[in-house]
Amino acid sequence: MSDRTILAICATLLLSLPASAATYYVDGNAPNASDDNPGTEAEPWQTITKAAASLVPGDTVLVKPSVYREGVVLRVSGEEGKPITFRALRSRPEERVVLSGADVVSGWERCTEQIAHGNPNHARICYADIDWTPTRLVEDGATLPTAREPNEGWWIAEGGDTHTVADRENLTEDADTLIGAGIFFWDVSTTSQHDRRVTAFDANAHMLTLEQEIYKDRVVEPGKDRYYLKNKVQFIDQPGEWAVEERGESVRIYVWPSSNGDAADHLYEGSRRARHLFDYARAKHIVIDGFEVRHGQGHGIGSWVPGPESIRVENCIVHHNDSIGLSIRNTPRCVIRRNVAMHNYIGIAAGCEGGLVEENEIGWNRMDGLRIGADNVTVRRNYIHDHTLWGHADNFQLFGGIEGMLFEQNLLINGGQQMMMEGTSAGKLLGNMIIGCGAYAVIFGHANADDYDVIGNTIAFSGYGVLNLSGKGYRIRNNVFVSGHDGPLYGFGPQSDVQSDHNLWWRAPGVTGPPIVYNRDFNGTLETYLTASGQDAHSVYDDPHFINAPVSYQHMDSKRLLEFTRDKIFLRGATESYEVGDIVELNFEGHPRRIREVGPDYIVFAPAYGNLPRKAGSVCNWRDNEDLTLDLRLAAASPGGTLSEGAGRVGSTIDIQAFRRGDFDGDGERELPVVP
Repeated sequence: MSDRTILAICATLLLSLPASAATYYVDGNAPNASDDNPGTEAEPWQTITKAAASLVPGDTVLVKPSVYREGVVLRVSGEEGKPITFRALRSRPEERVVLSGADVVSGWERCTEQIAHGNPNHARICYADIDWTPTRLVEDGATLPTAREPNEGWWIAEGGDTHTVADRENLTEDADTLIGAGIFFWDVSTTSQHDRRVTAFDANAHMLTLEQEIYKDRVVEPGKDRYYLKNKVQFIDQPGEWAVEERGESVRIYVWPSSNGDAADHLYEGSRRARHLFDYARAKHIVIDGFEVRHGQGHGIGSWVPGPESIRVENCIVHHNDSIGLSIRNTPRCVIRRNVAMHNYIGIAAGCEGGLVEENEIGWNRMDGLRIGADNVTVRRNYIHDHTLWGHADNFQLFGGIEGMLFEQNLLINGGQQMMMEGTSAGKLLGNMIIGCGAYAVIFGHANADDYDVIGNTIAFSGYGVLNLSGKGYRIRNNVFVSGHDGPLYGFGPQSDVQSDHNLWWRAPGVTGPPIVYNRDFNGTLETYLTASGQDAHSVYDDPHFINAPVSYQHMDSKRLLEFTRDKIFLRGATESYEVGDIVELNFEGHPRRIREVGPDYIVFAPAYGNLPRKAGSVCNWRDNEDLTLDLRLAAASPGGTLSEGAGRVGSTIDIQAFRRGDFDGDGERELPVVP
């Protein structure tokens, strides 16, 4: 064989070998960073967008700490076993690689009385003119509240129709103050809330006209519906408030700095970019690891279009976006792991057939926490909490014909509703701990959520009951169910096809009446339930002896919210279980307050709230226990210690405080990224 032939064979072999995976760098803080660079560590790219357009299967881009003010759209895919990886490169946990939907607002000047439209606080208010309309203003990393009237609480609509609101008591300003204002309207009957804009004001009738109808064909219910006005410079009356005014081709931002000083002494950012801040479009086999994604006018990370597959999002912090934090739609086989999703509209929406949602913290989003929108999704070891605000707020929601969900060892605390499942089937709820809600804790809703295993869970402290069994085909065993009040835990009938046993039930000390209602017998007893149903031959009604828990639980009366003060709240139901001197906790916030007065339907406590509550919440009565560290594992003396089918413990074994620290595997270390 000639030398020429050997060389030709070698060249052919080299061409047939796969290209080796490359590693590139983005460094927004490097003085020499440029998208014209080769993307090496010595000569890095400046933007993530450049990387998104340059990578091929198997490549990794390492993004160094900086704030990247851009929206990234990915047009290329990885391959099976050769993903394209976007990874934040941090040498210390507190370092941040930020993908921001906001731009810096600068050029601040002091207002005159004329510029501030007569606001008497004009000398303290600064303004700047920009060329976009922000929905959020951030001062040194903290989102500022929009100026509003009233400053706290609500006004009550006196009348109106689909597009008008009348209120003789409060709508007394001149037209210049009210036209163009925003209105946040709470339709109490539908428990829905809507942002609208005021386009006209009739001073004689004290009536606002709104740009859009309030809600479909709904009209104002006099004396019932609630609202407040917002977003006018005339409403700015305390430090830390802001407003925005559209002025034809420009937009004017007003702010009273929270320091009471000069706006130039702070970093202000105004939200700007919409859609997804990181949009993987139709890409496949992508890893997004370690980014902080914040302050967008749309979603954080995700895609709306069909076609993506095998997307892995992990170790990210996605917060303060106007819509969904992680909007992972139409994306089979995705993994959403060890992320933090906070203060978005919705935390995570996971339409990932066969996917995994694992070890995330999802909290304080304005509507729902986690929504699942595909079959056969595993939801495991997540901490989901404090979704109590707008709409029918749920910590978890499953709907739309979904089948085969596994919901295992999750911690849910403080929801308007904890779990809402509608039109779904063939699911498993295993080993979860579900604590505190305004309605039912777990709702198999609207007579169409069927065929569920409910095994080994602890479900405690619910506004109504712990389970709503409106469908059929439930297998309920080895659970601990505690309501915390005198309401029944749940009810069902012979048509429900319920198989139940080895459960530990309890409500609260001194409570009488049936813990379980069978076939709508609300006057029955535990014994009549057991006899009539033929279920729960080995179940027990007794105090579970949690390691540390409140004695009783009650929800506030939302119908009397406007009568609340900072130290007085009205309760849904009687106050017989409260005494002066008892220690109460509001909304699982961890602050002990001592009761000073007990009325027939209210309690007075100290210390008081910092502000009037926006919505009615919950009250835990800890009696004389000043340690509010929740631990709903069973103590050694618990009657549930040998109650399970195998003579073991019933209920969940989740360590609540470990989950709250972001330690999901119990090794004492935080698995989640450090939250700024």
